[in-house]
Amino acid sequence: MTKDLKYIAAGAPGDPLTDIVAAVAAVAAINGHTPDDAELRELLDEQALPSDDESVQRLRAMLVDAGLGEGT
Repeated sequence: MTKDLKYIAAGAPGDPLTDIVAAVAAVAAINGHTPDDAELRELLDEQALPSDDESVQRLRAMLVDAGLGEGT
């Protein structure tokens, strides 16, 4: 579902991480789901971005800053 909504709720132009955050926010608004780390890795892979632990934690921090999920 996130993959489909990222085109509806785009983030900042040229910044795929904010696209992911916007897509997650759209899904969370609809069904309350926030992705786990495995799902974040998949979203990063779909954008051809590094999906190592550091990248996942950076994305997780962006989600927390956006009010989605809890910090680890």
